[in-house]
Amino acid sequence: MIKKLLTLISLLWICQQGYAQNADAFWKRFQKLYNEDKFTEIYNLLSPAFQEEMSLEQHIALFKNGISQSAGKMNGAVLIKAEEDAGTYLLTFAQMKLEVLLLLDKEDKVQGWLWKPYKEQKAQAINVQYVNPLKNKTDSTIDREARKYLEQNPKAQLSFAIVQPGKTDHYYYTAGLLPDAQSVYELGSITKTYIGWLVAQAVIEGKLDPDADIRKYLKGTYKNLEREGQAILVRHLLNHSSGLPRLPENLLQLATDQDNPYKAYGEEQLLNSLKTITLSRKPGTQSVYSNYGYSVLGYILEQVYQQPLEQLLNLKLQAVLKLDSISFKPGPVLIQGHDGDQAPVPAWEFQVMAGAGAIKTTLKATASFLEQQIISEDPAIRLSQLVIDAKIEPQTAYAWQINPLKNQADTLIWHNGMTGGFSSFYGFFKQKKIGLVLLSSVAQPVDAYAGEILKVIRQQ
Repeated sequence: MIKKLLTLISLLWICQQGYAQNADAFWKRFQKLYNEDKFTEIYNLLSPAFQEEMSLEQHIALFKNGISQSAGKMNGAVLIKAEEDAGTYLLTFAQMKLEVLLLLDKEDKVQGWLWKPYKEQKAQAINVQYVNPLKNKTDSTIDREARKYLEQNPKAQLSFAIVQPGKTDHYYYTAGLLPDAQSVYELGSITKTYIGWLVAQAVIEGKLDPDADIRKYLKGTYKNLEREGQAILVRHLLNHSSGLPRLPENLLQLATDQDNPYKAYGEEQLLNSLKTITLSRKPGTQSVYSNYGYSVLGYILEQVYQQPLEQLLNLKLQAVLKLDSISFKPGPVLIQGHDGDQAPVPAWEFQVMAGAGAIKTTLKATASFLEQQIISEDPAIRLSQLVIDAKIEPQTAYAWQINPLKNQADTLIWHNGMTGGFSSFYGFFKQKKIGLVLLSSVAQPVDAYAGEILKVIRQQ
């Protein structure tokens, strides 16, 4: 039971930039409330945006019926790893130990947290195999970060690409079988940047209007898809300000396979959810990350083009950008993915929610798409990189996260992704015209490692 509940919490965690002001005081307060069974008060420690991801009832059920029953009373919290804007803590309970990655905002509210069982780190020598010329600072930084990641995730097959116009360098690391440019990974939410580009292409072709009410493109009547007189517009789906939650409310209820949660969720289930959902806020006022919203975008694209999304995306990639095709389906060339405990897990399969994270492809293909983003010659690519509403944080384009760098005349454009067995990151500096792809076959975040590499390539 506890493993299922922790998996659910991890699905709801969003890594956004925040600043932990007083984490030790936070954990002391949390411990007191937890041990007194004051789960409603713990819910009030979450930021408003994070509360959008989980109702009070769901929160209480997770802590009262899951963690509390399995773990018992809490004895304390100790910092075991500090990062720039988050910390990983060991929480000791009467019956077990748990590890929590905690992200607090400026008000010391929980902006995100990832819970999982704690595993004692046993020192073990691993035989790292790699492809890296080790000739410059970028090479040595990739070597350092890859080895750090493999120490924590020995089952990982890592692929890196440093991308510039007309020049891409590939790097590979593993403690097992070396991947190569044709090894297929699950990209997870990086898929959304492809969908964002496809929406931009549809806008240029006159197939979609970013300012149109999405009900124009849906089958049926949906009087509920508005709030305070404001309907959901296409652009609200693009920048996660639609008022839709992270996941459809009926998804977890209908999931027949915990390890493959999107497999059984089809068009009928999505449309039924859209007919009954209550928007949590007025569309266009606040960004709350939504796989639901990008699933709806994928569905809308299928309606306006009258083509399956995978077929449509490959057609446009090949005809417009002259790029290799991608796949939504797991095949024999997909490398084995692993969960955060290094156990092998099945590939994720998608129906109607493919737009949220279905792409499976190679380092070579992902780097080629990123190169097109860096070059920015295609009109749809240029459109897809424009911030939709500068008043809404985080600044978001057509899926891309846009981070202007302080005291530097450049902008980092990026996205990350994770599935049950893979994690990914890619991003680029718009003015410097250099970018990074990092793919892992373990579902442990690669963002911190990517961040160290980005610091170096920004300076080269």
